[in-house]
Amino acid sequence: MLIVNFIRPSAFMAILVFSALIASAPRLSAADAEISYTIISQEQAFEVRDYPAQIVAEIAMPGQRDDVLAAASTLLSSYVNGNNLSGKKLVSRKPVLHQLGSPLTSAIPKATTKKSEFDQIWSVSFSLTGNGPLEAYPKPGDRRIDVIEYPPRRMAALRFSGRWTDANLDQYRDELANLIKAKGLKPIGDPVFAFYDEFWQPYFWRHNEVLWEISTE
Repeated sequence: MLIVNFIRPSAFMAILVFSALIASAPRLSAADAEISYTIISQEQAFEVRDYPAQIVAEIAMPGQRDDVLAAASTLLSSYVNGNNLSGKKLVSRKPVLHQLGSPLTSAIPKATTKKSEFDQIWSVSFSLTGNGPLEAYPKPGDRRIDVIEYPPRRMAALRFSGRWTDANLDQYRDELANLIKAKGLKPIGDPVFAFYDEFWQPYFWRHNEVLWEISTE
């Protein structure tokens, strides 16, 4: 308590408030381990990777992208922490995957992510650890959550840091799209954003990625 006496009351209160916000903020994931993959090629922040099959807990919700990310992460964390029909605690792995769920039509899609648009469906996924079959994972108590298996995939990946703003995510999605096109690769489906850090991590230290499945043919 002697240390507190040397801290101005306003600064001390700011520390308490900040600590409370961190404690109450929704977690992206309590995981320490990361999803494994094999690097096929690498060029600075751009990589081509092979991912094995993954079991994920996934939820799709309409609304503003950042609101959906926070709300869905809270529900998925609850499932992982034992709020499921088996009462079993699970372990998830980084990163949290975040994707625009509504269909896109262009060959290299350009998603519209303006906050004023609520007709978009965003999905959020936690990758679960374990080697058992899909049926071995507990069923969610919340019907909005699905437990599904992603097949093995080859992904183009671009690493970046910074805030999770629409403008920032759009910028790096477009940069990855241009790299894929320049290298003669064939994109499949829609891009996926991968977040390795929590909401309160300083933006300049954040490990973010945008991933895009590519054809192996």
